[in-house]
Amino acid sequence: MEPLRVPEDLIALIKLREHTGLADEAAASAPDVPQPGDKLNILEGPFKGLKAVFSHTDGQQRSIVLINLLNQQTPTSLANTQIKKFA
Repeated sequence: MEPLRVPEDLIALIKLREHTGLADEAAASAPDVPQPGDKLNILEGPFKGLKAVFSHTDGQQRSIVLINLLNQQTPTSLANTQIKKFA
């Protein structure tokens, strides 16, 4: 039995996604996805009501945001459902 061959174009696509990151692709296709530097509202959790700045994704379900605590930008990991871009 001959081994299964993976098409070269599929391999190239996977390498491209790995290199550029899935977040970049998702951001390009969804206008509501925050970009680094975007201002956010925190909707729930212990930081509810605070403003934050989007830093980067932390996997597919979470994001790293910067919250101003004690006059310092503090990186915090929040679920994507807890944040929303300013309108």
